[in-house]
Amino acid sequence: MIRVSRRLRDAGFVLAIAIFSSALILAPPLDRLRGLSIDILTMLRWRVFGSMHKPEQSPTIVVALDEETYRTPPFAGTPAITWTSQIGQVLTAVLAGGAKVVGFDIVFPTSIEQSEIAFGDGTLGARLRGFDRDFLRALALGARDGKVLLGEASIAIFRLCRRRANALPSARAPISAP
Repeated sequence: MIRVSRRLRDAGFVLAIAIFSSALILAPPLDRLRGLSIDILTMLRWRVFGSMHKPEQSPTIVVALDEETYRTPPFAGTPAITWTSQIGQVLTAVLAGGAKVVGFDIVFPTSIEQSEIAFGDGTLGARLRGFDRDFLRALALGARDGKVLLGEASIAIFRLCRRRANALPSARAPISAP
């Protein structure tokens, strides 16, 4: 009979538990818990330590597109896909105001310029060429300085990943004047 030292046996158990825990955490059915876990940790941090800065001295601001935004002109009754001009103006102003980094927790997986809906002699997308120009220009300018961080979303089997905007080919492409 082979005698295994207690230390080796304990190390084996620790390794087995680590492998099992990792496999469990990475299991697709638990994918939804990943976002929840960071939310819980953030809430606990606030409950335990409180605010690090007074609101007026905080180096962080949040520009939120919330339910009130959806009910306020010019956004009321307008599909979010057409908000890019306004978001581009806000992004330009935030960057001009000295923001070190701007993070987006919103994903625009399509553009109205890509629409293939028939409209007159052509398509709606062809008629709206340049519609997203302000937004794309603001993204490109922010990305050039490494100041734009894009969000992440999972949609069915597709995964849109969080990445620096300057890693995207379209963000590095030069934008000509209108």
